[in-house]
Amino acid sequence: MDSSSDESPQYNKRELVYGLDGTEGIHDLLSRMVRKEIPYFIWTIRRDVLDCQMLKKDQVINHYGKTGGFTTKVGLCLSLRNLPWYTEANPNSFFPRCYCLGEDDEKRAFTEDYRLTVTTNILKWVVHVNMCDPESLPAEDQKNEGTDEEEKVKLCSMSTKGKSKQYLSSELISIACIVCENHLGNLEHNDIDVAVNTSALLSETEWENITQQYYRLINGCATIANTKEYLLNCQLILNRLKSTNPQLEIEGDRNIWIVKPGAKSRGRGIMCMDKLEDILKLTYGDLMKDSKWVVQKYFERPLLIYNTKFDIRQWFLVTDWNPMTIWFYNDCYLRFSTQPFTLKSLESSIHLCNNSIQRNYKNSSERHPLVPENNMWSSAQFIKYLIKEGYGDIWEDVICPSMKEAIICTMKTAQDTVETRRGSFELYGADFLLGENFKPWLIEINSSPTMHPSTPVTANLCRQVQEDTIRVVIDRKYDKNCDTGKFELLCKEPVVEITPYNGTILLVKGSSIRKGKRRRSTKKSNKVASSYKGYLPSIQQHKKVNATSVHEKPKQKAKANKKSEQRINLAKEAYQSSTSSKQSKRRSQKQCERQWEAVSKVDRTSLAPQHMQIDSKAKYKPMPSKTLILTPEKLLQVKRAEFMDWTRAEPRHLSGMEGAAVTAKKPCLFCRGTFHLDLPCKYCSSFSMQVL
Repeated sequence: MDSSSDESPQYNKRELVYGLDGTEGIHDLLSRMVRKEIPYFIWTIRRDVLDCQMLKKDQVINHYGKTGGFTTKVGLCLSLRNLPWYTEANPNSFFPRCYCLGEDDEKRAFTEDYRLTVTTNILKWVVHVNMCDPESLPAEDQKNEGTDEEEKVKLCSMSTKGKSKQYLSSELISIACIVCENHLGNLEHNDIDVAVNTSALLSETEWENITQQYYRLINGCATIANTKEYLLNCQLILNRLKSTNPQLEIEGDRNIWIVKPGAKSRGRGIMCMDKLEDILKLTYGDLMKDSKWVVQKYFERPLLIYNTKFDIRQWFLVTDWNPMTIWFYNDCYLRFSTQPFTLKSLESSIHLCNNSIQRNYKNSSERHPLVPENNMWSSAQFIKYLIKEGYGDIWEDVICPSMKEAIICTMKTAQDTVETRRGSFELYGADFLLGENFKPWLIEINSSPTMHPSTPVTANLCRQVQEDTIRVVIDRKYDKNCDTGKFELLCKEPVVEITPYNGTILLVKGSSIRKGKRRRSTKKSNKVASSYKGYLPSIQQHKKVNATSVHEKPKQKAKANKKSEQRINLAKEAYQSSTSSKQSKRRSQKQCERQWEAVSKVDRTSLAPQHMQIDSKAKYKPMPSKTLILTPEKLLQVKRAEFMDWTRAEPRHLSGMEGAAVTAKKPCLFCRGTFHLDLPCKYCSSFSMQVL
C-alpha cells in the first residue's frame, strides 16, 4: 500500500453515519446543505430572531409584529374592554373578568368586585341551604325558635355531625341584600343624583368583618339561623344579577381567583387563591415589581368528564390583517388534569390543565379509569363521548359557533395595533374552558403553540395542522380552489382604510399670514368707530360737537392756522431755551415743567382707554441732559409714529398747564394720517392718535 494511503485519516463507521442517524440528524444535514441559500419560507418559534424589515417582499415568515395585545394576558385583559367600540358584543359573555394588579385603579376595581362577589355568594348560600337542605339546622335550634333574637345573634359553638359550628347574625344576609341592590341601582344609573362626596356604604372595618364571617360560613365553620324569611328576596336579587352578570352561574360560591404572570406561557407562575388579603399581598411583594400580573375570576363550576377537569386547545390561522382573514381549524384536542376535581384544594395539578404542568405529576389512583392515561383526547373522541351522554348536537350547535365568535371578536380588538406585513402569517392556539351548559369561555391565546408530539394525539394532529397551514399559505397563493385540509375560512372582512398614526404629538404645519398694508380711505369707517366705542368713549362726543369738521369752512380753517402758528412760536422758544446748556442747568424744576407744558398740550384723558389709570397730580422730574429734543420743523415733518420720540409729548393734565397750543400734528392710529388734536382726522374723522 502506498505511504500516502497509510497516512490518510481513518474514519469510524459510526462517525460517518452519525449525521444521518434519526430524523434530527437528517434535519441537521439538510440545514447544513442550504445554510448559504436565501430562504423564502421561514418558520421560527420566536419572532425576535429576525428583523422583518430586512426581509424581501417574496419571503414568507410565520409571525406578525406587535401581537401582544391579545397573545399576552395583560394585553388580552385590556384589549377586550374596547370590544364594544368594534362590535355589539359583551366581553363578559365569553371572557372571565380580569384585572391588572399593578395599577391602583385596577386594584381598587378588583377589590370592589371581590366584595360584591362575597355578598352575592352569601345570597347563593341562603338559597342553596333552603332549597337543597331544608332541615339543615339541628333539632336543638328548632326548639329555640321562640327565644329572643339577641340570643340567636350570639356566636355559640354547637356540635353538628362531629364538627363545631358557630351561629352568625342574620344581619349578614340583610347587609348582603343591601349591597347587591345598591350595585343594581348603580347599573340602572340611579346614582346620578347622588353627591360625589357621599360616604361609602360600608367602611373598611365593616367590610373586613363581613369577609371574615363569609370565610367561616362558606367553609362550613358557621351557619345562620332563620334563613327562610330571606329566601324570596335573595332569589329575586339573584335573578336580577343574573341578567347583568353572564358569569354568575359558573363562578360558584367560593370566590376563587387565579393569579397569572402577564407575559408567561405554559402555566408558569400561575396560582389559585380565594382570600383577598393573600391576593393583595402580591402587590407589595417582589412578584409585582414588573407590574405585569393579572387576576382573573376562576370558574368553580366547569364541565367535567368523569369528574376530571379539562380544557380545549383550538388552532386558528391569520393570513392577513387588512382585510382581516381568519382560518378556523376543524380539529382540536382536549387536555385533562391528573387529579380529580375538587375545590377543597387549590393545587395546580387539579385546576391547571396545561400539558407542561401535568406531565410533572402522576395520574391519581382515585381518578376515573375511563380518563385517558396520556391525559389527551381528540375532538373526535370528545364528540363520541357527547353522543354517548345524549348531547350529540352540542358540538356543532353550541361549542364550535361560540369558539368562532370569541376568536373573531378578539381579533377585531387587535386589528389596529398589529404590525401587518404582506406575505406573513401566524398560527395561534386558543385555550377554551367549557361551562356546565357547554358554553366555551376563552382563557388565553398563545402565539407559537407547541407542536411537540408529546402524545399519540398531538403527534397526529400537530403534523396534520402544519401540512394544512402550508396548503393555505403556499398552495392557495397560486390556486384559490386548492385543498386547504381541515382549515375553514372563518372570516374575511373588507379592506379598511386606516389613517397612519404617528404618535400622541399633534403638529400643525403652515405659514404665517402677513399683515397687508392699509390703504388710505376718504370715507368714514363706521365699523372701526363702533369697535373702539368701549375703549374710546369720548369719540362720540367729539363727533357730535365737530360734526361739520369734515367739511370745514374757510373761517374755521383760518382760526386753526392762527392757533397752529401760536403753537409753533411757543415750540421755537422752548427749543432755543433748551439748546443753551449753561442756562438749562440753572433752571429750576418749575421752569422745566413749563417747557414741557408749552411743547405738548394734548388732552389725552378723553382718549385714554378705560383700562388705563392716569394720575392727574403726578409731576415729572427735570429733563435729563441726554434726552433728544425735537424741533418744531421735525415735529411738522414726522408723519409716522415709529420715527418720533413721544417721550417729550406730555399731556396737559400731567404738566399742570392747560390751554397752551400744540405745535405738531399727530399720526392717526387708523389711517396713518396726521391731524391736530383739537380737530378730527380729515381722512377717517378719527380722534385716535398714535401717542397712546
